[in-house]
Amino acid sequence: MAVAEELDRRQGRMVKHGGRPADCVTFPPETLRRFADDPDPWMRVLALRDPDLPDEMLERLAAGQEESVRCATAGHPRLPVGALVRLLGDTDEEVVEAAAASPLLPVEVMRAVLDRADAAGDPPPAPVPCDDGCRQGASAK
Repeated sequence: MAVAEELDRRQGRMVKHGGRPADCVTFPPETLRRFADDPDPWMRVLALRDPDLPDEMLERLAAGQEESVRCATAGHPRLPVGALVRLLGDTDEEVVEAAAASPLLPVEVMRAVLDRADAAGDPPPAPVPCDDGCRQGASAK
């Protein structure tokens, strides 16, 4: 496991085929949860592979500084609804679109999103696949 983690840290962003070295490994939940506090957003996104990630970790990831992490968090199947609704007000358009596309949104919130889009003359947000971050390496700008 340590080798796969190190490969992903060192070479993950250089992979040209769209995957990452960690795609070939199933990390145990305790390792994934450790990634939630990693200083590198590239590694924090891996924490979201834990389907049982505790709510407090999900909340922290959803409120983080990196757009790529917030975007990926919006697609987590257990994200608390409050955090998801807060992501609808994010400053990053991709994060907002990922949150708006979540099936976890309550119907009344979905209607409000669509009503605002209609009032503004905007099309409704398109679904955004965010299972591992909308913009891998967005912090490298």
